[in-house]
Amino acid sequence: MFGKKKNENEPELTWGKSEHSVLDKWPLDEYGEPELAVPVASVSDMNGEAEMKISLLNAYGIPVSQRYNNAGDIGKVINGFSAYGMTLFVPESMGDDAKALLEAPADMSEAEEAAEAADSGSEQESESDDK
Repeated sequence: MFGKKKNENEPELTWGKSEHSVLDKWPLDEYGEPELAVPVASVSDMNGEAEMKISLLNAYGIPVSQRYNNAGDIGKVINGFSAYGMTLFVPESMGDDAKALLEAPADMSEAEEAAEAADSGSEQESESDDK
């Protein structure tokens, strides 16, 4: 009944586990069990900060699990966000890398730096021409 397709057009029921769940990406310890999850950040859920940080970690191949703080999961259901924020968890072996990524300052790309340097150079030339 559940878990089996009746025909090609009917979706398979998976009871909330998606095809690419976090557990599928979570590393295993020496006993074949999922590694211990360690907290790496407590973030706001109101301004998209949580989604950005989760996406950043996923982009670097670090799986992320999340837990809403206090009764925040109820606020998420009712309001669409949790006023209490959430805590992000990653595998223990990736904790230091995740913290370093989340704490790193945002740097300008080389292209932005070159454009800024060119703009300031042209401003200096026009000032010297005016004199």
